[in-house]
Amino acid sequence: MKKSQRLAPVLHLEEMKEQAAIKNYAGMREKLVQETDKLQQLIDYRKEYQLMVVQEGKTGISGQRLQSYHHFLNRLSVAIGQQQQQLDSVEQQLKESEQLWLKQRGAAKNMDSLITRYAASERLAADKKEQGEQDERAQRKYKVLQ
Repeated sequence: MKKSQRLAPVLHLEEMKEQAAIKNYAGMREKLVQETDKLQQLIDYRKEYQLMVVQEGKTGISGQRLQSYHHFLNRLSVAIGQQQQQLDSVEQQLKESEQLWLKQRGAAKNMDSLITRYAASERLAADKKEQGEQDERAQRKYKVLQ
């Protein structure tokens, strides 16, 4: 079996790894969108809640109720901070998955190039062998004619 043929399963494996890396990368992009949406929802909710507090404050609000609102707003701010950390983490994971995908793509391309070079070399060797055999037949034919 030719070397280029023996390497075909390795190429297939590299391509499978690349496809897995692409799927992982796509999944991380989707997760980034989801986490970004969650963060935006929390921010929007906090803004709405702050507006509600301001509106209620215009008509008069008890100290206990105001303290309750501030406590809840603080909890929302903490949740927003935690969601931002989660988003940062997902962004880092996305970068890492992109790097892995690019690495796998490079490995697959390198293996494909190697196989292509081996196949070209094997074709060249086969062509030289065939040419040599043709030359030998032509010489024998020439000797017989003389």
